[in-house]
Formats: sequence, structure tokens, C-alpha cells
Amino acid sequence: MMAGKEQQLELQLVDDGNKLLNPPFSLDELLSILDRVEVMLLRVKQSSYRSVAAALSPLRKALIMRITAPSSPYNDELMKEIFHQIVAVFQKLSHMSSRCYPKVVSLLVTIATTQAVVVLLDIECHALVIETFQIFLKVITPTRSSELDVIFTAVVAIMSVVVLESDEVPMDFLFPLLVCVRKDNKNVSPTSWMLGKEVMKNCAAKIEPYLLKAVCCSGTSVDNYDLVVGSICQNATHYFKSVHAHGSEEHMVSFFGPFIFPYRYSE
Repeated sequence: MMAGKEQQLELQLVDDGNKLLNPPFSLDELLSILDRVEVMLLRVKQSSYRSVAAALSPLRKALIMRITAPSSPYNDELMKEIFHQIVAVFQKLSHMSSRCYPKVVSLLVTIATTQAVVVLLDIECHALVIETFQIFLKVITPTRSSELDVIFTAVVAIMSVVVLESDEVPMDFLFPLLVCVRKDNKNVSPTSWMLGKEVMKNCAAKIEPYLLKAVCCSGTSVDNYDLVVGSICQNATHYFKSVHAHGSEEHMVSFFGPFIFPYRYSE
């Protein structure tokens, strides 16, 4: 009887795996297959027969993208489309009562764990990185729960690794973070405020050469931001003074650009 159930499971896994290798045109049908596959995979045990492992082969080909492989599994344009779809799914993080919410959280944690978002830097899809940042900062709700802690940790990890793995940190990566850590945002959106702080603290050394420029570009005094901004800018200003003291005017200009630096921030 047990063998019969195992055999039936194997046949269904193979059948649905082959269907997913040639996705149906109907979105409802596709979702139905994915739901069915999820239930079946929960029934697969580590001690299952080798034949079950073989039956999983079509599903592995259809569902598993080897993000961390040396070579990208698809060409750049297809990878961009895949990540556009992933980022669109993150919008649903604000729909906590929806049927798909647990799956969205699972996807988020997977992206954070595998650091898959680094692929966006490799294919120079910076606009999608910025969109991802904006979505995260918008949809994370202030409700306290163990699940929110998981989401918060995953989002911080994703945003931090993007900044840390960037060769140079674009101003457009920093502007959303600066908006979050404005002092007047602490009461308006406390979760995004904390999120911005955590990312900045994680990436302090990386963003130090760029943050003061971003503050100057924002047209807002550093005093209007959380202390973490002042602290990072202070370190940058100390570097500026050190370079100036050694008479390296050429390096000073190239490093800091045409911005005026408020010495009072280092007091």
C-alpha cells in the first residue's frame, strides 16, 4: 500500500514537472499546478526511494534557478524580466491577509539568504534596485510580530548586500535611505526609519565617501537626519581635513566633488 502511494506521488511529480517545463497559457492553471506541487513536495521524505529523486528531476529543471552558479542561468534580458517579476511580488508584502502572503515572505527570505539580488548589479539593472528599495521602505508595516522580524531582517540583508557589493555607491541608492532617516520620519514611519538606520550602520564604511555628497545634494542640513548620518559624515569630514592638511588639493577635489562641506558637522 505504501509503495503504491509512493509510486502515485512519483507519477504526479513527473507529470506536473513536465507541465511546468512547458507552462500553460492560463495563469489560473499555472497557479493550480504550483499549489499542487507544493503539497506534494511536503510529502517527499529524505528517506524516499531513489525513484522519487528521479521523479523530481523535471521539477528541479523547471523551478530551481542556480543563482549562485558561476554563470548566469539565463541571458541578461531574461534575468531582468525574472527580477522584475520578483520585485513586483514584493509589493504584496503589505497584503498580510492575502492567500499568497506566506509565499511572498518565503521568496523574500530566499532572496536574502542566497544574496541573489547581487545579480542585479552584475547585469547593471540599477533602476530595479532603486525600485526594490522604494518598495521595501513603503510596504514594511509597523506591526510587531515574529514574522515581521523575519521580514525586517531579510530586507535589511538584501539592501545591505546591494550597497556593500556595489563597486561605487550611486547617489540614487542613498537618497531613499536618507528620506527614511530624517528625524521627522521617526514618528511618521518608524519601521522604515529603523530600516534605513540599520542599513546605514551595516554599510557605514562603504557609504562614508559618498554620504556627505548625498546630504549636500538633498539640500537638507545633516542636523535634520538621525545621528547615524552625522556620525558617518563626521568621519568623512575628518578625512577631508586630513587630506587638506597634507596639501593634497587635487585629491581633495576629485574625492569630494564641487560640494561645500559644513565644518560644523565635525564639531
